[in-house]
Amino acid sequence: MKQTSSAFASTDLAAHLQNEGITELVVTGAVAGFCVNSTVRSGADLAFNMTVVRDAVIGFDLPAAGQTAQVIFDVTMAHLEADFALLVEPYPLKGAMLDPARYRSFGLRFDLKRPRETDAEFQRRRNAEMGARIPATEVDPNWAFGPKAIAAGSIHCDTWSGTAVELASRDQLAIYPVMGWWRDRPGQGRYLDKARYALVVTLTAPEAGIDLQAEVEIAARTRIAAKAGVTINVPTMGE
Repeated sequence: MKQTSSAFASTDLAAHLQNEGITELVVTGAVAGFCVNSTVRSGADLAFNMTVVRDAVIGFDLPAAGQTAQVIFDVTMAHLEADFALLVEPYPLKGAMLDPARYRSFGLRFDLKRPRETDAEFQRRRNAEMGARIPATEVDPNWAFGPKAIAAGSIHCDTWSGTAVELASRDQLAIYPVMGWWRDRPGQGRYLDKARYALVVTLTAPEAGIDLQAEVEIAARTRIAAKAGVTINVPTMGE
């Protein structure tokens, strides 16, 4: 455990890295003007190749000096990049650190078909490739948290309550993308990258007289086996 600003000054970190033959170091953490600054400079002086992930470093204000966190952060990053480290950032646009929709690489959300919504209406509401998008024609009540629960972040949880008949009419579920720099910056060529997504669905029915898990598993396997693809036109650069 270090006891100084630099991670090298009060530890055997340099010796350990050298013994292991490690020459490339990636630095993240806190804070820009202090520990990150001194650690990167020390590492560079010790002949390590230093990389700083700009979006993974934080800073804070210095009121006594009349300096804001943003000013200190920008000056520190400029000094490090000039002579000590390679700076990387996935989405280097002004304001990206303050806007989650611009900061994240991609985002995925889920949605259920409304009880009185047709399959075509549901697909058009969430996929522009299925035709001109249409707004939802009815509200979606009975969720414990509602739409705001999945409006941000990457881990979402909600509970819907209703009758079996209502649930049966909601027989389609969609996973759809939301704004992120993979989509917003097509020039980076990342919009076709694969990403992992897990959706866990549990079903609770009091006094059910059948094995719901077995019934759902059979129905799900049948539908998965008969799944149909949807052709999506992805514009190339210049289109």
